[in-house]
Amino acid sequence: MCLDLKDKAKLKIAKKDIVCYKHLIQLDGTYRTPYQNAVVSVNQLLKSKLVVNSDSKFYKFIDVGFHLFKRKGDAMNDAIIVESAYIARCIIPKGAEYYVGKFCGRKSYASNQIKYLSVKEITEKEITEKEKEIYEKRHNRKRNI
Repeated sequence: MCLDLKDKAKLKIAKKDIVCYKHLIQLDGTYRTPYQNAVVSVNQLLKSKLVVNSDSKFYKFIDVGFHLFKRKGDAMNDAIIVESAYIARCIIPKGAEYYVGKFCGRKSYASNQIKYLSVKEITEKEITEKEKEIYEKRHNRKRNI
């Protein structure tokens, strides 16, 4: 997962806790991030480097750091695409460094710190008809969770 940045994106410092969301997978009873397969620890402050890269004068992105969605619905959409069924409510803690950008066209963050507050299984009831349609079209099959 990479965070796409606008040309003039600037590093920010969180003035207060920022609530955000991430979808997770579960392997052998352990929650993990779907792209990096990193183990998730709930209620523990995690830290990372935050690295901005560029492949041209006009395109910058972050591929190292914690990547999070601003809205729960966007995390759920991404979860459906990668067939995971868990959503984590997180915070970027006050004082953490972060960038605002987009992932797959959705407003997202990349930060050097994260704290997972809770993890919840997505229920069938929470998945909208549109989300089911997107999943079924992409995978040419029904969504079963």
